Amino acid sequence: MKKFRVNPSLLIAIGLALSISFWLYSGQDHAKTSATASQNLTASHSPRATVKAGDTVEAVQSKALEQDGPTQEKLTQVRVVNSTAQNHNAYLEVSGETAFNRKVMVKSNIVGRVEELHFEKGALVREKDLIARLDLRDRTAQIRHWEALVALRKLQNDAAQKLQKKGFQSKIRMAESLSNLEAAKSGLLSAKIALGHTRISAPFAGVIHQNFVEIGDYVSAASPIIEIVDLDPLVIGADITEKNINRIKIGGKIDVTLLNGKQFSATIQRISPVAKVQTRTFRIEAEAKNPDQSTRAGLTANLTIPLETKRAHYISKSMLTLDSEGQIGLKIVDDTNYVQFRAIEIIQDMTDGMWVVGLEDRARIIIVGQEFVAHGQQVTFVDMTQIAPAHKPRADGYVADCQPQGLRPKGNPKG
Repeated sequence: MKKFRVNPSLLIAIGLALSISFWLYSGQDHAKTSATASQNLTASHSPRATVKAGDTVEAVQSKALEQDGPTQEKLTQVRVVNSTAQNHNAYLEVSGETAFNRKVMVKSNIVGRVEELHFEKGALVREKDLIARLDLRDRTAQIRHWEALVALRKLQNDAAQKLQKKGFQSKIRMAESLSNLEAAKSGLLSAKIALGHTRISAPFAGVIHQNFVEIGDYVSAASPIIEIVDLDPLVIGADITEKNINRIKIGGKIDVTLLNGKQFSATIQRISPVAKVQTRTFRIEAEAKNPDQSTRAGLTANLTIPLETKRAHYISKSMLTLDSEGQIGLKIVDDTNYVQFRAIEIIQDMTDGMWVVGLEDRARIIIVGQEFVAHGQQVTFVDMTQIAPAHKPRADGYVADCQPQGLRPKGNPKG
């Protein structure tokens, strides 16, 4: 029997024909599926959305979005505390120094030799205490001489007055007699003053700062003997900037703390009307009682000066943030749940918190997430006021860092 052989070219042609037929059938089925999906999508939307014959899937979806509006984005959630402003006395802290109230160099008024010294350097003296005495020399004899001359001139003047009454004495002689009497009295007074100048006394209470002579030294007129400083009241001086000088008033009370821990109050007595040329600062001086003059001049002092009362918020330092221009402030959530940036002024910086102004009397301050939201952004929030009322200082001035665990800026693990 003769075998039948199939031509390979025929087999290839049949395979190609089958493949083309399958491809054409698949295209028709996809068109039917698309049309069905278009009809279903049209039916699922509001009847107000108009779909025309021949609209594609993309066109139907676009009309549906126009009907329903844009897809709402998920809002960022932050944590806030409600803060209410309080009346707060602002304080200015500056560094200053103590100084003496007055200082004088006591000098000799006459020539003489130092015979006595009653106080050493550093001693506390009272007003009119005898400090040193010069030798009397012949000053006692001078007084006796002038006393006798005064007596003689007085007798001569009395006799001249009697003769004048009888008409035997001219007016010229009478005037000459009176002049001689007054000259003698003047000489006696000068001798007594010179004798008094041998005693050198303290002009006021204070501390002997310098002693320039020793017993036996010879001094002339205007030679320095001692230097006394008065430390009661004690003067505390400081330099205040242009920004704050108008906030300080004469008569205001200040608190002073020395480096050794001693604390006391003082009263502002003087404010310089002219600024220092180099620093553009104004000098103020306060006075404090120092009856035993134990607090020395030249000590470093820290001054706490109360300023005016302001409505301020007490916040944790972790709440602070910066705006795009680098200005320090706080971010709050307004009544419409939008973030607002508020620039602030720090009126007192404490160890664990600070008093600031620049917010409304009542403010919803963001305490967590402020670095992740921007001014004008809509947010949702969780009120942490009852859990972490960081805006209220404790009695000891401490305020806890109120940030709970959760959202924190990267690179700041401590919050």
